Amino acid sequence: MEKDFIYLCGPTVYNKVHIGNMRPIVTFDLILRGLKYLNNNIEFIHNITDIDDKIINQAQKENILEELIANKYTDFYFQMLKEYNVTTVDFFPRVSEKINQIQDFIQKLIDLDYVYESNNSYYFRTNKISTYGEISNNLLDYLKNKKDLDDKKENPYDFVVWKNKTKGKVWDTTLGLGRPGWHTECAAFIYEKTKGKSLLIHGGGIDLKFPHHENENAQFKALTNKSICSNWIHVGIINYKNQKMSKSLGNIVYADDFLNKYKDKTNCSDLFRLMILSSSINSTIELNDQMIDSLIKKNNQINKIVNFVLLNDLVDSSSNFIDQEMIVNLSQGKFSTIYKKLNQVIKDFNSSKNQNIALELFWLISFLGFTCVENKITKEDINIYQTWQIELKNKNFEKADYLRKQLLDKGLI
Repeated sequence: MEKDFIYLCGPTVYNKVHIGNMRPIVTFDLILRGLKYLNNNIEFIHNITDIDDKIINQAQKENILEELIANKYTDFYFQMLKEYNVTTVDFFPRVSEKINQIQDFIQKLIDLDYVYESNNSYYFRTNKISTYGEISNNLLDYLKNKKDLDDKKENPYDFVVWKNKTKGKVWDTTLGLGRPGWHTECAAFIYEKTKGKSLLIHGGGIDLKFPHHENENAQFKALTNKSICSNWIHVGIINYKNQKMSKSLGNIVYADDFLNKYKDKTNCSDLFRLMILSSSINSTIELNDQMIDSLIKKNNQINKIVNFVLLNDLVDSSSNFIDQEMIVNLSQGKFSTIYKKLNQVIKDFNSSKNQNIALELFWLISFLGFTCVENKITKEDINIYQTWQIELKNKNFEKADYLRKQLLDKGLI
């Protein structure tokens, strides 16, 4: 079976990632859990941009080497992927490790006359791609707002693929001293990895649609005469308290801060995953206290049902069942259907306390990547719970209340 490839644009590692940066990767992790179950011949690629002017500026600001900045925040990102239980990525290409491949990619474009030299930098000729603009449909708006037309370019839409630079991290190549342009790294990674085959899915934040994805597609099409992917997934942004998160407003919620902010109330990595499922993929999530309180309540309901399964020792390999319809919906990014299913199962259990319904929820959220299924339940916890049930049955309410308080104090019921 021929392999299918999925690609998600990754972070530029000049600072800590915030929850807006985490939304695309957690979204794709959910979808990939479904897709990989249905097709085990899928490779998921997620790049790390560890060369960029922003990294250089941050290194100067902190007065340390660029590599140290890039490594510091790459390590932070990987730690956040672990904390948010992202497990589906197969390959993390880094720009710094792929300079030769990027150079070869650019040379192919030069040989086909898609790239020209100007002032020792190299630019892509967008007017040679007749379909340029098909992804974003906003070229007129772009041109109208392009006040600083670059006289180094033949066309205002043209973009740099290799920057002539002497300061910061640079490479001495046949293209001259410099470093690759941002729009070229992803296209080069994809072309190399797929050997010119179109991706099954390409994605990123909705803000990458233009010019980043438009420019990736143009370069890939120049070499292959094919679109870079069969399907695009553009993930919406997260607003915090009715404002777009930005440093100037001081309202950025970093990924680690989110995990710590509500940790006394709930499991925060599961809370974030639940928040993603509660919204359509390309919509804006309006994060506010009311929304968080509602999701915390629902997340804690899920957690209590999981504990019910664990305390009653219901989990064994024979009880693991997979809802095929749910997996199909997940693989297609139909999060509203999944969220509705979660709500229904919670409601059904709360009204019935049926063990099979509890198990259905347990295996559903396990498949979705919720970490509460790994809750540590000790033999002592199970013994207290079982004794509590016996004392209730025997109507020894004083002792039952004492045992119930122990379970409540531990957050198990």
